[in-house]
Amino acid sequence: MVFQPGYWLIRARLSRLVLAPLFALLLYGGCYSYMRAGSHLTHSSVHVRGYFRRDGSYVRPYTRRPSGGVPHDAPNENTMLYTGLLSFASFLGLAIVVGRFLRAKDSDLLPSLRITSQLPPPPKFHFAPTARGTSPRATWCRECAAQIRAGDTVAFRTSKRGYPYTARAICLPCAARICRKRAGRIRAYEGWEALRDEEAQRVRALRTAHFKKHFGTTAEPPTFLA
Repeated sequence: MVFQPGYWLIRARLSRLVLAPLFALLLYGGCYSYMRAGSHLTHSSVHVRGYFRRDGSYVRPYTRRPSGGVPHDAPNENTMLYTGLLSFASFLGLAIVVGRFLRAKDSDLLPSLRITSQLPPPPKFHFAPTARGTSPRATWCRECAAQIRAGDTVAFRTSKRGYPYTARAICLPCAARICRKRAGRIRAYEGWEALRDEEAQRVRALRTAHFKKHFGTTAEPPTFLA
């Protein structure tokens, strides 16, 4: 792909690389405050021997902070908590910004483009019979509810295995009307497919123009946009 000389400057602007120094500064300040607060914590210097409680349980020897160490360390522990969260959020933001600048595709850096579709919904196909046969029992037409006697010729739809759906029997006049309606729907669907191709070309042209607007007219758009 051939790009204009300021290609990387355009990528830096679209990926918000200007936020990287801010995230780096926050990361440095958070790490420094975390280590400084940790250096002021009271060390566990008091040794406690093992002993038995009243309920008979034995407590092993351990070390604890001296008297007054807990209230002294509470502000430093809170500082370590908040600065640790700040450092993690800053590192995550820095990684996202730099990663988008170095690894993201050009099309992924573009601002969102809202395209309103002008394509009407596709026409719906009506149930159409696929075969004719003799009704094995008395029933009624699925469309007009006319009575069908046993032995009358009816139209029905077969399953994928070839078994007839006798419960969906349709009289012959209704079957002819449905077939004519379905033929009209097929022609309408062919016209809808042509409109769909035109809509796809219009969307592709808008995306290509959107790409060249940010990367320059001399830039070649990706293959899925061209």
